[in-house]
Amino acid sequence: MALDEPAAPATTKILGILNVISALLRYLRPYWLRVIEIALLIAVSVTFFVGLQKVQQILFDRALPGPAHEGDASLLGQIMALLAIAFVVVAIAALRENYATAVVTGRVLTDLRMRLFGKVQELHVGYFQDHRPGDITSRMIGDLEAMDDAISGAMAQGFRLTLTLVAATATVFWLDWRIGLFALVGMPLFFIAGRWLGPAGARAAFRRQSDLGESANSFHENLAAQPVVKAYGLEDRSSRDFRGAVEDLFRSSVRLTFISSLFGVSSNGIASGIQLSILGIGGWLVIQGEVTIGTLVALLGLLSLMIGPIQGLSVLVQSLQQAGGAMTRIDELLNEEPAVVEVPRARALKPFRDRVRFEGVTFAYDDGRPALDHVSMEIRAGEYVAIVGTSGSGKSTALSLLLRFYDPQEGCVTIDGMDIRRCTLRSVRSQMGVVFQEDFLFNTTIRENIRMGALHASDDDVVAAARSAEIHDTIMAMPRGYDTIVGERGTRLSGGQRQRIAIARAIVRNPPLLLLDEATSALDLPTEAAIRRTLDRIAAARTIVSVTHRLTSVVNCDRILVMQRGRIVEEGTHTELLARSGAYARLWSEQMETLSEELPKHDGIDTSGLLMRRDGSGLHVAPRPARQEQPPVIGGSQ
Repeated sequence: MALDEPAAPATTKILGILNVISALLRYLRPYWLRVIEIALLIAVSVTFFVGLQKVQQILFDRALPGPAHEGDASLLGQIMALLAIAFVVVAIAALRENYATAVVTGRVLTDLRMRLFGKVQELHVGYFQDHRPGDITSRMIGDLEAMDDAISGAMAQGFRLTLTLVAATATVFWLDWRIGLFALVGMPLFFIAGRWLGPAGARAAFRRQSDLGESANSFHENLAAQPVVKAYGLEDRSSRDFRGAVEDLFRSSVRLTFISSLFGVSSNGIASGIQLSILGIGGWLVIQGEVTIGTLVALLGLLSLMIGPIQGLSVLVQSLQQAGGAMTRIDELLNEEPAVVEVPRARALKPFRDRVRFEGVTFAYDDGRPALDHVSMEIRAGEYVAIVGTSGSGKSTALSLLLRFYDPQEGCVTIDGMDIRRCTLRSVRSQMGVVFQEDFLFNTTIRENIRMGALHASDDDVVAAARSAEIHDTIMAMPRGYDTIVGERGTRLSGGQRQRIAIARAIVRNPPLLLLDEATSALDLPTEAAIRRTLDRIAAARTIVSVTHRLTSVVNCDRILVMQRGRIVEEGTHTELLARSGAYARLWSEQMETLSEELPKHDGIDTSGLLMRRDGSGLHVAPRPARQEQPPVIGGSQ
């Protein structure tokens, strides 16, 4: 098998061994007292095992009978008693060391997990559209597992091996400098092997971690797409795609194992060669009478204590190089710069009272094509404004800029004259309640899902919000009422129930600005009509901005803004826009033709803006009365 694996992408730099160690030391710095304790405990263990070799020399040369002396039973008893006491001390020290190492490693990993999670909270919405959830999850799990091995290895094992090597080497030279010198000359062979195989191992480890992320993403995507997979019979295709991902993982895993095995075989071969050579030289020196048998036994034991740490350090170096791949992926996420950040000394935005303005706003996503092109508009307090247009016209982008999911490249968005980029994110978003097209429900109770809109809301506030969203009676009809678990993403509820809970979540916030992003477009016509009536009813005393492509839901709005290709091309009421026979009128005509085909022949559907009925003579459309203002239903939650 060839060793020349294609390197990681040019934009990705696999951390070198020194960088890995430097990064690990940074992670360990907050726990330096524990690290010192671990080092002292390791020193106790190393002292015992190195000293044991010297004790063996005394045992063979003085305590046990030999050609030139008689045995010494008293000395033997003293030695055994001393070793028994030392063994107990070392065992206790080892237990404490393992505990302290686990604590420090666990704390460091907890810090990393929280930093990664915190970074995810900081990143802008677009990041999650460009990066797949499976890959992010893999960094949080698989890459941190690799870091676990690196941290515990570098902190405890690395120090133990280094201290053992230094102590054993010094003792060998003390007993016989000739054997020590010969052993020392052979040691660099281990590092030559590591130098040759280490970079290949690091690349192989990086590839394996990347393939692990790909396979996790494939599995994650398949879980989310199960209804589509089953409905369209995509099981075989999904299995082929997943097999491709796991086959890549299999190949990268085999490659990593092969390189690690090559290193192990070469390291064991070098160790065996050095040990056999020293055994021969030492035996010859014993025959010549230059060293005693006890000294030779001690030297061979010390030689094992030298070779073992060198082999261990070589493996550890390789492990750290491999961990560099995982650390690179972790650092990529930690170093990701949020597209939306608070400026220094950002001010808290005062409660909204007057107007929202877009002033010459231009914004483009990564493809460079402007989603908004020098857009200027104004939304006055108390208005119900709709932004309509076909898909890709820029209407949802405008809402994202108002929420500061993104910042404009040109122009500004102001609330009561204050550029929201100069305000704290929390103060801006706290004044807005949002209902999305596919609102996310957490896998917890209905009560807690509504309370997500205002975490301090009381149970009475939650119930009042549910009543306003006209979902209270439905909730109470459920066996566990407000304590009903909604399931993953709210799958135990119908689409209309999920959307009403999302509306209640927005209401309990008592926001002066209510934003609706295609809030009903995914629902069937009767459900949409019912929810639209609810939204009309709660619209009093609030400013509402509704983004939608369904024009039947906006006929009673105070103003309608029509967007095309990132620009506002028309503005007015429903009646005014129809009279102009422009872009809005064309969209209306197209949707009425489609709607007339969807409506039952003799059943009326009362939408939030229209009463429609189709009979043999055609589609009849009548406007509903304008919304009546009502006082807010929820206590202040600003």
